[in-house]
Amino acid sequence: ELMRRIQSIRKDMGLIKSDRVTVFIKAIQEGADMIIPWQDAIQEKVGADILKISANDPAKKHDVSEETKVKNTTFGLHVSRS
Repeated sequence: ELMRRIQSIRKDMGLIKSDRVTVFIKAIQEGADMIIPWQDAIQEKVGADILKISANDPAKKHDVSEETKVKNTTFGLHVSRS
C-alpha cells in the first residue's frame, strides 16, 4: 500500500519513471517494524535514491508531505525530487 501511495505521489508531481526521488517515511516503531523488511523493495520500486524511515519528523521540507493509513497504522510520507 505504501508503494502504491508513493507511486501516486510521484505521478501527482508530474515525474516520469526515470526521475529519482528522496523518500522519508515517518512511522511509530510498530509501523517501522512492519516496513523495514520491505525497505529495499520499496526503494527500488519507487525510484528512490534515499529512503529513510524514522519516528521523528524529517529534518528538511519535502516537495510533498501527507499522511496515509495502512493496517490501522498512520505513516507520514514525505517525497522530494532528487
